[in-house]
Amino acid sequence: MSHIENFIRDIRFFMYGGMNSLPLTIGGTMLILGLFTANYAMLFFLLGFLIITPVTLWLYNILLDKTVKSLLILIIRLLSFGQLDTEYITSILKTTVKSDVCKINIPYKTELNSSESEPESSTWVAMITFFIGYILKNAIELYSRESSDVDVNSKVNNRKFQAIVSICSIIIFAMVVLGYRLYSGCESKVEIIVSSLIFIPLGFGWYKALSSVGQDRLSDIFGIANRLLSPTADEPVACIPLK
Repeated sequence: MSHIENFIRDIRFFMYGGMNSLPLTIGGTMLILGLFTANYAMLFFLLGFLIITPVTLWLYNILLDKTVKSLLILIIRLLSFGQLDTEYITSILKTTVKSDVCKINIPYKTELNSSESEPESSTWVAMITFFIGYILKNAIELYSRESSDVDVNSKVNNRKFQAIVSICSIIIFAMVVLGYRLYSGCESKVEIIVSSLIFIPLGFGWYKALSSVGQDRLSDIFGIANRLLSPTADEPVACIPLK
């Protein structure tokens, strides 16, 4: 019986470790696939996922964190008609202090950084919400794309069905991973909501920026846009020698 308990406990720790390193797992997998298959959409996505998102989070933690919290306190006080005092609202909006377990990678402790971590918005939530926003916008764009040719209605319906399945899967994925993060105690509800309001639109915007060039071929990580051809592309072409 003890072997079964140990096995179940090992699976639990394995799942926890996998969830904590999920952003790096997504980035590493896409980097390998993008380089070995020359998938430019994945590589351009990683530019936003691994560079733009952490930089935006860093700027938010330095410049906007106190401003956003002050604005939230003011809004809550107005909605409560002054019944809630500032100290109580601040305790609700207090950002959790990240322990080493909550971080994407466990830092190497030295005498210079051995002090307790300061409260800050989570890189984990920022990267995951950016990823959710990007692929959700990707699926919505594939679903909303229309074709004027009657002969390809079956292919259009197949594409829309795949997009609907993708949207449903993305929503379930978002509920599971963000629910896990909230359950783990590493994030507060307010932090997840604020990060979602910032980085999901950032994912939407990065997709729109990439899709503005190359007919979605630099933005579609599903690989469907690369297979979409106009109906005239199937017409036979013959080469006739000219004297």
